[in-house]
Amino acid sequence: MSTLNLGESFYYLNKSATDSSHKNQKYLNIELSDGSIAWAAEFGLIIDAKTGVVKEKVPIYKRPDLLTISNQEFSPMDILAVTEESDDWLKVTGEKKKLKGWIKKSFVSLNEEDIAFALIAKRELDSRDDKSLLDKIQNILENNPYPGSMFVETLNKIAQEEKNKKRLEEIMIEEGYD
Repeated sequence: MSTLNLGESFYYLNKSATDSSHKNQKYLNIELSDGSIAWAAEFGLIIDAKTGVVKEKVPIYKRPDLLTISNQEFSPMDILAVTEESDDWLKVTGEKKKLKGWIKKSFVSLNEEDIAFALIAKRELDSRDDKSLLDKIQNILENNPYPGSMFVETLNKIAQEEKNKKRLEEIMIEEGYD
């Protein structure tokens, strides 16, 4: 049994099956990077796509044209499936296929370390525990297997901002401004 992770590469083996006992869920037969063969729910897969990660907040366009801007956007470290390129535009689909459209190519990193770091960071930052944002960021940075990722600097800046806020709160309390 294999597990397919968000953003992981696979090769579609041109076989599918439908599970009539489970809402007619369609499954695709795929080969993973280690050569293992698996069945995966079609819902979460995009065939013939490259994985990318958003570098900074970027608006989504309906077509590769600046006049087709929408009111939707991707955020930094969002994982994308890149399905098409047109000049300096990329046609992309976001996580869980919730957002789709075109974005400027310069806002996307296809670097594997950036993608892996973003996945690890988002998992930690989105975890529902009692840790503060600063503690979560420090945990990510202390246990980071991808120090070359462009997002390390981003998280360091956010950590510094959080430290500054915390220090300001301490000063306010010391001065009696709680």
